Amino acid sequence: MELPLREVVRGRIKAFRREKGLTQEELCERAEISVDAVNRIENGTRVPTIDTLEKIATGLGVSLTDLLQMPSAKPTKVAAPVRRVVTLIENEPAEIQQGVEEIVRAALKLTKSKRSKRR
Repeated sequence: MELPLREVVRGRIKAFRREKGLTQEELCERAEISVDAVNRIENGTRVPTIDTLEKIATGLGVSLTDLLQMPSAKPTKVAAPVRRVVTLIENEPAEIQQGVEEIVRAALKLTKSKRSKRR
């Protein structure tokens, strides 16, 4: 049974927003639309215009096509802290992203080292 396009889009917006660790308010700020608009779209009481969909896609950092496509596979569960870090650095230059990666690797190495010493 195939869902109507409006249901697919509604679900994709909500899924992308959650995947990125964004509240509706944060998405609205990024997309420059009202909180009421996103709330009503996600709840299925409003069908967004193409202009609104483009703004939402931009706010989510995805393409309009991404919002309109059926997901091909079940998305991998990613912990909320990881999503928040990704959201923080996804629009930063590659050098900053690489620097954050190095910091995370160093922190993990240090944490693992401390754990092994406790044993």
